[in-house]
This record gives sequence, C-alpha cells and structure tokens, in this order.
Amino acid sequence: MWIHLHMDGISMRFFFASVLMIFSGLVFADNRLQVDAFEVKTYADGKVVEGVARNTSNQNLGSVYVKFKLYDSSGAVVGMAIDNGSNIGPGEKWKFSAIPDTSSFSRVQFSEVTIY
Repeated sequence: MWIHLHMDGISMRFFFASVLMIFSGLVFADNRLQVDAFEVKTYADGKVVEGVARNTSNQNLGSVYVKFKLYDSSGAVVGMAIDNGSNIGPGEKWKFSAIPDTSSFSRVQFSEVTIY
C-alpha cells in the first residue's frame, strides 16, 4: 500500500525534518551517561580503550555498558571493545577499561551506551 502526499516544498521539508527529529531522538534517547574522554593504551598483555564516563542524571545507574567500534586502516569494522559498570550514582565519574576483541585495529570510535 502506498500513501501519496500532496505537499508544497515548505510543508514537505517540515515533514521530513520532523521525521528526522523523531528518529534521532529514538537513537540518542539515553543521555544519562556521557563519555567525557577515551584513549587507546598499550600494555604488555595488549591494548585497552580507557576513559571516563559521567552520570549526568539524578538517578543511580544500575548496569551500564560502553561500546566502541574498532576499525582497520582501510576503514572496515574489525571488532568491538566493551566494558560495563554498575551502580554509578548521580554525578559520579566512572573510569572504564574496554577490552578489545581483537588486537589488530588502527582506529577506535565510540559506538553507544546501554543502560539497564
């Protein structure tokens, strides 16, 4: 079933802008934990993504996961690095150490926060 909309240019732009705002709100809905900084550190037993995240809410966060995508030099995703914390209080900072599932990567990008 197709729905055909008759709209002028301004109404159509407003419609699409509204749809984009709704979907971006769903994707980025959980802003209770903010990742302030992170870096890759190399130790004798391998690489680790270390950083600091902060609870920006006024609630205790029960179980928190931070996830990072790992890329090779061609830009392909080659793995993930994940860490979890628990019982992070309002305003508290959490030092995380996300262990990569591969040691062969050249770039790291923050992916998402999941809170349960």
